[in-house]
Amino acid sequence: MEKILVPTDFSDLSYTALEYASIIADTYDAEVFLIHVLEHLPVEKKKKNEQGKTIREYKKEARDKLKELSMKFLPLVENVEFVVLQGNPYKEILKYVVDNEIGLIVLATHGKTGFKHVLIGSIAEKIVRHAPVPVLTVKPTEVRDKFLTSDDVEKELHLKYKRDEFLEL
Repeated sequence: MEKILVPTDFSDLSYTALEYASIIADTYDAEVFLIHVLEHLPVEKKKKNEQGKTIREYKKEARDKLKELSMKFLPLVENVEFVVLQGNPYKEILKYVVDNEIGLIVLATHGKTGFKHVLIGSIAEKIVRHAPVPVLTVKPTEVRDKFLTSDDVEKELHLKYKRDEFLEL
């Protein structure tokens, strides 16, 4: 638990993981690696894309956003590293985990790529399946409230039903 990695895609839903990581890092005096992976950028470093930005400019913007998030969501964490990578998000994240001996990944679950992955998110799903370390998945309140009702939870936890209703005679 000395090193915690928190990937973010800068969506509001992904920030839920930061809240959990902050508590865990503060409790265990752990270092947090706040990471963002850039996709679909020009191949050549000096070449500009459609928006007229270079890779260096995108990386600087992402690093600045990570610093802002750290100030907002990780105020009690003393050691925060800001990591901006380029490529396939789940592959780059898992490679970073291995290369840097990360002990825990804290990841918000949400989907950006269609209904098939709406409950967890396709990138989160791949990270959970292939990560060599424990992954704490956090479902943002906005997502959780849309899929679960209190009746669902009470039924799953057997809060509304008597014990005899589940016994087969």
